[in-house]
Amino acid sequence: AAAFAVLAVAGVALILVRRLRQRTPETPRAWALQEFERIGSEPTARSLDRLAQVLRMFLERETPIPAMRLTTPELILEAERYAGNICVATTRLRDILERCDAEKFARETITSAEFHRLLDESRTLVEAVAKPETC
Repeated sequence: AAAFAVLAVAGVALILVRRLRQRTPETPRAWALQEFERIGSEPTARSLDRLAQVLRMFLERETPIPAMRLTTPELILEAERYAGNICVATTRLRDILERCDAEKFARETITSAEFHRLLDESRTLVEAVAKPETC
């Protein structure tokens, strides 16, 4: 009976590990695109903050830029510096992060249409960085 219990627990653990591996995206690109889907469809302070955070985390994983530790202006300067080696659409990145910052720090409101535009531009940016041949 004890042996059966041990085998049952081991079997359940194996199934759980396999499921977790299947849910975990393998690339920074896949992770970021999955996170954009989780953000939601309504412009809230939290969703805009998460959008900026996902972009920064993606850039840190995909490039040598320490995006999580930099202010938006510092991040843009670093992205421009690396633009020769890495496809980073710095104008698009600046627009997205500055808009997210404006909501966060100045409490500027954002329309649903503008929020969806920012999400779409973020997806496009991730695709461009992850696939440099598209630049």
